[in-house]
Amino acid sequence: MENKAINSAYQYAFIGAGNMAQAMMAGLIRQGLAPARIIASTKTVASSEKLTASFGVKAVQDNSLCLDADTIILAVKPQVLKAVLNEIDRQKLQEKLVITVIAGIPAAFYYDLIGSRLRLVRLMPNTPSLIEAGMTGAFAGENCSADDRETAKTLLQGIGQCLWVQTEQGIDYVNAISGSGPAYFYYFIQCIAKKGEALGLSYEDAETLAIQTALGTSQLCLEQSDGNPERLQSLIDQVTSKGGTTIEAIDSFKRNNLSAIVDEAIQACYDRALAIGETYTK
Repeated sequence: MENKAINSAYQYAFIGAGNMAQAMMAGLIRQGLAPARIIASTKTVASSEKLTASFGVKAVQDNSLCLDADTIILAVKPQVLKAVLNEIDRQKLQEKLVITVIAGIPAAFYYDLIGSRLRLVRLMPNTPSLIEAGMTGAFAGENCSADDRETAKTLLQGIGQCLWVQTEQGIDYVNAISGSGPAYFYYFIQCIAKKGEALGLSYEDAETLAIQTALGTSQLCLEQSDGNPERLQSLIDQVTSKGGTTIEAIDSFKRNNLSAIVDEAIQACYDRALAIGETYTK
């Protein structure tokens, strides 16, 4: 899908300016938005100065100043969100498009605290967004218009790919697969690299082999897979042959029930997301 040109007159504000918020700021600027059209609220003068030096944005310590923007992105830690929202004019905030990248907190929490008319978009990005290779899940609340969705898409197109889910529960599915997913792949790469070292390679060489193999495999999979599990199996079959070396590794995975291990891990991640969400709806 062709990216939509950014509206140069539009203004974005970030309450919280950590790594993910900074990735989004950089993405907006790469698309042609003037840094002066971005407001970022930070906790300290030092962090504001660093942010301005890095991006040229307007950095402040007063969250209320963010209400001058058209869209507000909430990017604070979950445990301070309620205090942050209690300190600003929630009536005015309710008139804005609010985009949240805060994991685990359901839309009901925002509606209860800010107001039922709130236009809310929940995002679940992942860390590859830092290098413009992210995968973000997005859910638009019931009050959002088509224009609101387009605004969110414009924000996201600077950091990678986006998948819109039809129900809010879908965000928890996304979290378990792609939101937390980078850690799964880091861990698998680490295991491969450590075994390579045990076999006699240097750890550096083993890690390089594992990382480049993961990168190339992902690129090939992206080009050739079509959403059909049979196609992915055919890619596996291209590498394995009866009586060969690779089939021995695959058979070991199957004997040790790797599929069940992965299933249990992702389920645990999903269940934890549900538990976190429940603490904000009681």
